[in-house]
Amino acid sequence: MKQESQPQSEFSLFFGFFRKALRRVSRMPLVLALALLVSVVGTDCLSLFESGMPLETYATPAERLLRDMPLLGLLIIPVGVVSVFLRTSLLLALAAKTRLRIVSLVKRAVRPFSSLFLLDAAILLALLLIGSALFAPSFLAGGGLADMLRVLGLVLFVIVGTVLLFTRTFAFFHITLSRVSFRAGLELGYTLFRKRVATSIVFAFVSVLVSIITSLAITLILRGLDALVDSYMVWSIMSLVISLALLTVHTAIQKDAWLSFFRFIASPEESEDVTEASQESEKVLQREVPETGIYRSKSRQ
Repeated sequence: MKQESQPQSEFSLFFGFFRKALRRVSRMPLVLALALLVSVVGTDCLSLFESGMPLETYATPAERLLRDMPLLGLLIIPVGVVSVFLRTSLLLALAAKTRLRIVSLVKRAVRPFSSLFLLDAAILLALLLIGSALFAPSFLAGGGLADMLRVLGLVLFVIVGTVLLFTRTFAFFHITLSRVSFRAGLELGYTLFRKRVATSIVFAFVSVLVSIITSLAITLILRGLDALVDSYMVWSIMSLVISLALLTVHTAIQKDAWLSFFRFIASPEESEDVTEASQESEKVLQREVPETGIYRSKSRQ
C-alpha cells in the first residue's frame, strides 16, 4: 500500500510528473501529432472562425460564436465524436510500452469508443440537469432570497461538478486502459476519486497552475511578437503557428502527467476492483441477454 505523502512532497512529486512528461513527449512524434489534432478539435478552435486576430481563445467564448453562427451548432456531435476518438488514441499512445503502428492504434481506440462517448454524453447531461435544478429556485424567488439561493446553488454545483468531472476523468482511464464497460468504468472512477479525494484535488490544482503558466507564456510571446513584427499578415501566421505549437505540447504534457497520476493512485486493490467489476458486468449482460452466451458457446463448438 502507498503511504500518504506530506503536502510539500506531493507538490514536488506532482510537478515531477509534468517535468517527466515534457521529456517523454518531446521524443514521441505520434503523441505530438495526436495532441495537435486534439488541440485543434477542442472548443477553442471555434475562435478561428471569428473575424480579427487569430486564436483569441481567451476573449471569445464559444457561446457567443454559436449565437452569432448557429450553423456551428451542427458540428457539436461530429466534433465530439472526433474528440473522443483522438483523446482515446492519445492516451493509448502514451500508455503503450512500445511504439504502436497507426493501424494498431486505431483498432485499439475504436474498441472502447461507444462507452467513452456515452461517458462524455452522460456527464454533460448530468451537469446540465443538475445545474438547471440547482439554479431554478433562484429565478423563481425574489429579493435577497434569490441571491442567497443563487450562491447556495453555485456552491453545490461546484461540489457536484467536481465529483462528476473527476469521476469522468478516472472512468475514462479505466475504460480505455482496462477495457471495462461503461457502467463498471463509472463505478471504478467514482470509487477511486472517493478514496483519494484530497490527493486528486492537490494534483488538479498543480495541473491548473501549469495551464495558467502556459497561458501566460502564450500571451507574453504574442505580445512580444506584436512589438517586433509590423506586418499584420506575418504576425497572424506566426502567432497561429506558435500558439498551436505551445498548445500541442501543453496538451501532450497534461495527458501524460494525468496518466502518471492515475497510475500513482491506482493500487493493487483498484486492479482487483477492475477485475471484479468487469466480471460483474459480464454477468449482468448474460442475465439481460442470455441468448448471447448460448450463441457464442455454440459458435465456438
